Amino acid sequence: MKKKISLALGAIAAMLIISGVISVLEFSRMSDTVSAIIAEDIENINISQKIASTSERFNLQILETVGDADSLTAVTNFDLDSEITECEDVFLELADVQEMPLTDTLMDVFIAYLDEASNLEEVVLSDFKNSRDWYFDELQPRYNELTLMLDLYNEAIHDDLKLKAQDFEEGFYRSIIPGMVTVVAGLMLLFLLLFFLLAYYVDPIYKMLGALEDFTQRGRKYSYTFEGDDQLCKLNEELTEITDENSELRKRIVKLRDQLNSNNER
Repeated sequence: MKKKISLALGAIAAMLIISGVISVLEFSRMSDTVSAIIAEDIENINISQKIASTSERFNLQILETVGDADSLTAVTNFDLDSEITECEDVFLELADVQEMPLTDTLMDVFIAYLDEASNLEEVVLSDFKNSRDWYFDELQPRYNELTLMLDLYNEAIHDDLKLKAQDFEEGFYRSIIPGMVTVVAGLMLLFLLLFFLLAYYVDPIYKMLGALEDFTQRGRKYSYTFEGDDQLCKLNEELTEITDENSELRKRIVKLRDQLNSNNER
């Protein structure tokens, strides 16, 4: 009996442990992957915002330079090469994070803007070009294109985040499926174990008690039998032998009593 019950409970415990380990490993793997991917997108967003603020400041500095009454002095005081290098360094940070579909296009637009911005000193010193006309006709359209590409780049990052959120949701369900399957299987096994205990142990015990009650209170023969090879079956066999011996003993007592009564009457 102990062996059968222990085997059934052991099978349920093994299934729960295996499914729990699988669920934990799957969820851990999914969590690490999604966390790393989301961290890359967040880094992309931070760099995009840094690029936008740097390029905006640079563009406003150029506007102040060409708008100054003494633009020649202003351009002399303006360290154009240093500002261009700073913008380039910010853009180069894109190479250290996850590459988005619009990264190359964004870099091309940025390079075109910086190429045009590098003409600032030449335009200011030129006698044939008006620096303000150059700014609004040549440089500002390129800056507008750059800001547009930055907006599209940010949209691409957010779209990527949405896709990864969907992957996270799918992965989450994949991680809990083994646990759900095991819970269902465990419940089924528990019901089977309950049926097994009721059918093969509890019900026979009740029938043994009923047959024993008929024997002790109603004088009926203890005649309950069932097939098996466990301790409960052996107990029933022992009860059968004991009740049979008790019945024989009762018969002998009655016989002896009758004989004594018959001798006394004589």
